[in-house]
Order: sequence, then C-alpha cells, then structure tokens
Amino acid sequence: MDGKVIKKTQETLGKAIKKPPMTEKLLNKPPFRFLHDVITEVIKHTGILKGLYTDAEMSSSNVTEKEEKMTFLQKAIDCVGFVLGDQLGVRPSKIVAGHEPEKTNEFLQALGKVCLKKVDTAEIVKKVLAGKKPSKKSSSKEKESSKEKESSKEKESSKEKESSKEKESKERSKEKDKDGGKSDRSKEKDKEKSREKEKDRSRDQSKEPDHHDEKKTSTSKDDKHKKEEKEKERSSRKHKEGEEDKQRDRKQQRDSSRSKEEKSKEDRKDREKRKSSSVLKNLSKKKMTLQKNDKEAQKNVVRKKDRVVQRIALLKKKKRVVRRRNLKLLKIKKKRRKEDLLINIQKKRKKNLKEKKVKNRKKSKKQKEMKAIQKY
Repeated sequence: MDGKVIKKTQETLGKAIKKPPMTEKLLNKPPFRFLHDVITEVIKHTGILKGLYTDAEMSSSNVTEKEEKMTFLQKAIDCVGFVLGDQLGVRPSKIVAGHEPEKTNEFLQALGKVCLKKVDTAEIVKKVLAGKKPSKKSSSKEKESSKEKESSKEKESSKEKESSKEKESKERSKEKDKDGGKSDRSKEKDKEKSREKEKDRSRDQSKEPDHHDEKKTSTSKDDKHKKEEKEKERSSRKHKEGEEDKQRDRKQQRDSSRSKEEKSKEDRKDREKRKSSSVLKNLSKKKMTLQKNDKEAQKNVVRKKDRVVQRIALLKKKKRVVRRRNLKLLKIKKKRRKEDLLINIQKKRKKNLKEKKVKNRKKSKKQKEMKAIQKY
C-alpha cells in the first residue's frame, strides 16, 4: 500500500485521538479490534457518534461474530457519510475480511475530518438508528478525475500502438536489409550478363558478311562455325558462373544458419545465466529477510522481557505504596482509638463529678432539714 495514504490518516485522525497508536503495521491491514478501539476512543474523547452503540457493543469482547462486526462498522460508516454529505465506498464485509486497506484508510481519514470539524451528531445518530442511509452525490471532482483517467488511458494506448508500429517497422527494415543484400547481388549479376550479351551481338553484327554477295559463301560458313564455338564457350562459362553463384549462396546460407545457431546458443546461455543470477538474488533476499526476521524476533523477545521486568518493578512499587498507605491508616486508626478512649474517660469523669455534686447537694439539704427539725 502507498505510504502517502498512511501519512494522511496519521495526520488527520492522529490529531483527533492519541490512542490507539497509528502505526504503519496496523494501518497497512487494519484489524477489527483496532477499528473498534478507534471508534470507542473517538466517542469517549470527542463525543461524536455518542448514543450510536449500546454498552455491550462498546466492549470488543461482546462483538465477536462476523455479522455483529459488520453492523458495528456499518453504523459508523453511515454516520460519517451523513456528516460529509456523501455515501462512502467502504464495504464492512471487505474490512472484516482484511481486504481493501486503502478504502479503510479513507474511512479513517473521513472520521478524522469529522472529529476535527466537531459536528453535533445527535440527529444523525437518530437517523442511522432509524435505518436511514446517506445518498450518493456524483461530484464534479469525481467526473474530472474519471475524465483524466480516461484521457491517460487513451494516451497510454496510443503510445503502446506507436511503440508496436516502430518495432514492426524496425523488424521489416532488418528483413529488407537481409533480403536486399541477396537481391542486389542477383541484380548485379543480371546486369553483367546483359552487358556481355550486347557486346557479343555487336561483335557478331560487325563480323557478319553480306548475304547478298554470293562470292563470300565459304567465309560465311567458317564464321558460322566460329560463332557456334563461341556460343558454346559462352554457355559453358555461364553454366560455370551459375554453379559458382549457387555454391556461394549455399555457403552464405550455411554461414547464416551457423551464425543463427551460435546466436541461439548464446541466447540460451544468457537466459540460463540470468535465471541463475535471479535465483541467487532471490535466495540472498530470502536469507536477508530471514536474518531480519530473526533479529526482529530477538528484539521482540528482549522487549517482552524488558516489559515483564518493568511490570514486575511497577507491581513491587505499587505493593510498597499500598503497604505504606496501610501502615499510615493503621497508625491513624490507633490514634483515633486512643483519642476516643481519652474522650470517653473524660466524659465518665465529668459524669461522676456531677453525680457526686448532686449527692452532696442532697445530703446538705437533708442535714439542713434535720437541723430545722431539731430546733423545733
């Protein structure tokens, strides 16, 4: 997947929420648990899509079946589509199956835009829960993009046609050059033969006697014999020349066939070398990947160990803090108990003093009464 799409999602949705982290590994093929955490964090942090899901749906442990996951995602997609005023091209079935990560990233980008706009989604949530869905709008930008794509496809097809025509013309020119060498040789030979024939005719015309003269009959017979001998010599020469030409053509054909065989052998060798080099490259790549995976696995093991150690240390710290708190609480309770005891003792003393005072008053009254009685 293209890295620009991942950066865009990190810039848009990463500004709205901080958890879960928008890593490249998660955004390359976003799982359902990650998407569930993103949507719930958006609801908690921003208040958007509030009331869309029940308390059971807000916990990922309750959303385990495929249909439940699809309905969960469909609600969020419809809400985002209502806010943006257009139906999104994301399918929840593909998201749950792990396909079309680019479209899932587009959905996350749209959700980030909605978070940054800070739109009130209470009415939209009611519409979605009522079963309504956003309508599609074919925007001018989409039309322009489709036109641009069509024009680019036409340009590419025209370029491919031109390149194929150029290749065909080059191949034809090469074939013509090969055939042209042979045809030029045959034409030169025909021209030479025609020249020789014309020369022989001119010689014959110059040496032919006048048939009107009856006196030169004997000389004409001798000339005829000479002509016949010359014609025989010429025919034998032509025959030899034709055989020589045929032998030359055969040699050329043999040489061309040998050169073709040698070229084919060289091509085979080159192909074998390329295959072997490609195999070696693939093996080296596999080794490198295995080494990287081993290193990453070792790093992961070390990280896990460090995390375990950190967790143990945190637990120990927490236990210490809890112990200190418990000790403090015990001390405070003891102090309070002592204070309560002292207060109770003081209260009892006060009561006793009051009772004594009352008794003393009663005694003094009785004594006074007795004294009065004794006087009388």
